[in-house]
Formats: sequence, C-alpha cells, structure tokens
Amino acid sequence: MTIRLLDNNLVVPTQNPGQLRALFPQLREATIQGQTFCAVPHTLEAARVLNNIGIPAPSPIRTQYDWPGRYTPRWYQYDTAEFFTLYMRCYCHSSMRCVDKDTEFLTPTGWKKIPDYQEGDLVAQWVPETDQAEFVRPLEYINTPCDEFIHFKNSTGIDQMLTAEHRVPYYTPKGDVHEITAGKIHAINSKNSYGWSGKIPTTFHAPERGGLDLTDAEIRVMVMTIADGWFQNKTSRCHVRVKKDRKKSRARELLTNAGLPFQEYQKDHPTAVGYSIFRFTAPRREKEFTDFWWDATEAQLRVIVDEVRYWDSSPRRSTAFAFSAYKKSSAEFIQYAAVATKRVASLNLNIRERRGKTETEYVVYVRGNGTPLGLCRRSTRENTSSTIVPSSDGRCYCFSVPSTYIIFRRNGCVFVSGNTGKTLSALWAADYLRRAGHIQRTMIVAPLSTLYDVWQQNIFESFPLRTFAVLHGSRQKRLDLLAQPCDFYVVNHHGIGLIEYALKDRPDINHFIIDECAVMRNARNKRTREKKGGVLWAPLNEVLNNQGIVRSVWGMTGTPTPNEPTDAFGQCKLITPENYKGHFTSFKQETMMQLSQ
Repeated sequence: MTIRLLDNNLVVPTQNPGQLRALFPQLREATIQGQTFCAVPHTLEAARVLNNIGIPAPSPIRTQYDWPGRYTPRWYQYDTAEFFTLYMRCYCHSSMRCVDKDTEFLTPTGWKKIPDYQEGDLVAQWVPETDQAEFVRPLEYINTPCDEFIHFKNSTGIDQMLTAEHRVPYYTPKGDVHEITAGKIHAINSKNSYGWSGKIPTTFHAPERGGLDLTDAEIRVMVMTIADGWFQNKTSRCHVRVKKDRKKSRARELLTNAGLPFQEYQKDHPTAVGYSIFRFTAPRREKEFTDFWWDATEAQLRVIVDEVRYWDSSPRRSTAFAFSAYKKSSAEFIQYAAVATKRVASLNLNIRERRGKTETEYVVYVRGNGTPLGLCRRSTRENTSSTIVPSSDGRCYCFSVPSTYIIFRRNGCVFVSGNTGKTLSALWAADYLRRAGHIQRTMIVAPLSTLYDVWQQNIFESFPLRTFAVLHGSRQKRLDLLAQPCDFYVVNHHGIGLIEYALKDRPDINHFIIDECAVMRNARNKRTREKKGGVLWAPLNEVLNNQGIVRSVWGMTGTPTPNEPTDAFGQCKLITPENYKGHFTSFKQETMMQLSQ
C-alpha cells in the first residue's frame, strides 16, 4: 500500500472506506479509475491510528520538524525518531555495527587498537558535511559477542573486517555520500560480474588542532633533520650528511629560507668522497616524529607531506611517492599527515635480512590524490575481495559518536565507517513531541558514565533553546535540581530511587527515556541490598506504573538479552507490562527449555 502526502493530508488507497470513516468522521473520499482514496489530516494521532490498523503511515516528524543541531540526521535516524513518535511505550534495539579486534581508531596522538580503548580516550569522528575529522568523547563503547565478519580486502588499499549489518558510507559517481550495509555489499560483490561499484572514503580534512610553534621553513628543516641528521652529544647541534646533488641544493635552500646559520664542508677520507656535511643548530632535537607533531594544523601537515618527498622517499608514478622509516612512529605520522590532507596512504611492513640481522622497515605508499577506493575488480575472474570469516576472538567492537561516522584503520589501511546514533534520534523525537504538546518534560535515565559526556553534551549542542539539569550528587542536591523547571532531566539508574517519592508530585514529568535498559532485566520488588536487582527495577517501576500518572517511556539498548532470554522479562514488565501478565517462572518456561534435571 502506497500512502502519499498531499497538502498536509495522508492520501490512503483503500478497499474499505467505511473502516476509515468510522475512525476519522471528517475524512474526504474520492474514486479515481475504480480506486477509492481517503484523505486523512496528517497529524500524529492519525498516523498512530493508521499504524495500529496495519496501514504504514509516516509520522509528521519527517515533514513538520526542523531537526535542530549541527548534525544532519541520517536515514536510520529519521526511521528511529519516527518509530519513537509513533509508539509511546516501546523498545529501541539498534543493531550493533562493529569491527574486529585488529581494527584501530584514531586518537590525538596516533592509532590505538579498539580493544585497548580506555575511559577518557578521544575518538576521531568524520563529519561528511565538511569532510573533516573531529576528536570527541565516544557516546558509547561497544564490546559484544560475535561469530563472524565480512572481510573486504583488495590490493588497492582496502582492508576492513565488518559485521553484516555495519553501515558503510560510500561515494556515488556524482560525489554524493550514500550508505549501504556490509552484508549488501558482499551480496552484490559476489553476484555481479564486476562486483560492487561504490567508492569508500579513506581520507579527510585534518581536525582543528593547536598547531606547531614552528614556521613553515623551520618545519621543512626538521623534516630534513629527522631524515638525514644526527646530533652532537646532547646539544641541538645537528649534522646532515648527503651525497646526491639534489639533496645538497635542497639543504642549502632550506637552511637559508629558515634563516639558520650553517657550515658546509667535506671530509678528506676515502669513504667520504662526494659527501657534504651541513652543520647547524636545529629548531628541535628530534630524530623521529613524536607526539609533538600530531598537533599540526592541516596547513602544516601539507608542508610536511610536501617536504618529506625529498627525504627518505622514492618517487613513484606522477606525484605519488613511498616514504620509508625504521621508526614506526615516524611512518604512522606521515601516513596520518597524508590522509589528513586528502591523499590516500597505506602503511606496509618490509621485513628483510640485512648484514646478518632481521630488519623491519615501515613503508608508507602515498598516492597523488585522495580519490575514494573501490572494491570492484577489472576482470570477471573469481572475486576474493569480500569473504565471510570467523571472528578470531569471538567479539566485535565499536563506538557510538555524534556524527555516527568513525575513522578506522586496519592492517595499515585507513577507512571511514558508520555506527549507531540512537541518542540523538531519541532527543529529536522527544523535542518534537514537546513542541507538538504531546509530552511536557522528559526524564532521561542513563548509566552514570554517560550523564555529562553523552546526554548533557548532546542536549547542549543540538538543542540550544532547551533547558536541562543533570541530577547527580547528594539526595538534597538532586531534589533541588529536580525542583527547577527544565525540559530535560538526566539521572543515573541508581539515582531514581533517591527522587522516586518527589516524582509523585510531578505529573509534568510524563516522558522517560531509559538508556541501556537491559540493566533493568531483574524484576525484583524487594529493595534490600542483597537483592540488587530491586534497587534498580523497583523504584523505576513505581514511577512508571504505580504513581497514577500516565507516563510514556522508551527503552534503549543494543543488547536486550546479554545473558539469557529471561533477561527480557524485567524490561517487559517495566516498559510494556500490559503485554505480559505472567510471572518470571512462566516466562522462563516459555522462552527456555530445560535439558537436564
């Protein structure tokens, strides 16, 4: 059934107009070529009624809401927000979209494997509207069981290990950013003769940083110093020894432009024939690109990438080159400098035997431009660019960030990928309902670690005209904050018990959002500390279902049953108690089978 929106009316084709007339006495009818159409005003109440009788009517939030904030909602955020507005008591189990243990995320000082994430780490997100990276605190860290991944890999610089439902952003031939799941890519890639034709973003504009306290000329001198210099004792007195005429000319030019006095001389020794030595005081005493360099601006990164071509590099086709280093930190920084200035770059290892020793050389292959990379092959031979492989550790990992896109790297290949974005979807939906007069004030119940960095941050950034209060601290402090009239209140799971009785007198707080509602799986009514489940579930159940106030509630979690099927019991009894009237034992018997005594 196709429903059309015309002049703020839902035009519904139907074979039974009497049914709709009984629900909407004021509707208008028309018969065109034997088909009856009914026009229903596009209100939220009408959309809810139509959905309840099996007619998939869109929520007015899609067309009657301005979606405030700095981020443009993605298609799945439109869908999630619409779902929330249509059902006042519901669950949002956004699928986890994850990567494997060998995938790395970008921090302000380099790459870090995602299983090694620690609380407080900043994560680089990608903002498609500006094509820029930003360092943010993740809204959520995901670490869940996983059996298999889809491995995308080719020889041009793609290496990704993604779950089937993972969102993959890609560029169309017109340069627009679209999305597709990894599972669909694999299906297309396996079926079509030349595979999937989308282009995956692998570069970005550098994030806003403080910048290096060096001039461009001094930066170029330091690139030369790190490549071919050595330092005398513990001073900043540097010596650069070069043989090629082009490097000699380059050294003179750089030192002169930087205004650094230098001496150039040759040694009278058989092994020194043809070499020139430049002696000068370097701007910094360094022989590798340390954490200091990661604070460079994009303009400074361009200078570094431009200069490094003359030192420790070998030219390839066109403007491409290969940078080599024995220090991993230097190679990783040069790769970052390249991709953060819109040039495709991959990091590779070159292990070789030399002079009786095993040496590991790090080589960064930098292309001349930042053209997105594709998976499609150039021949119809068997395609191996996407395969299904088992999880090596039985886990998958990811983050939730405001823009919903994260910058990753795997096996030296950088790529941009997607994640969940249910936090903003819930806030947009609640704000729409508040504007439309369907709810008054919202109470957000969330994990303690997310009160400020997730919920407060999102409300502050995306809803500047809304007021909020984070109810954290002593009981009296929470009650004082609760007494202040706000649009949003944010409290931790355990904090509901401290304000439970005060909420009896607050019928204006008639909407609740429960983040990570799976912690409410233990539906115990006793509140003793020995019965820890009751400390969480019972106060919230009292507020939602037993205070004589009609309250709507949305439960959000990506893992509703983390341990066993009965984990859903407490959530059902809390959010939609009318759907199950039985007790825990009967619920267990219905959802599980006992195999032994």
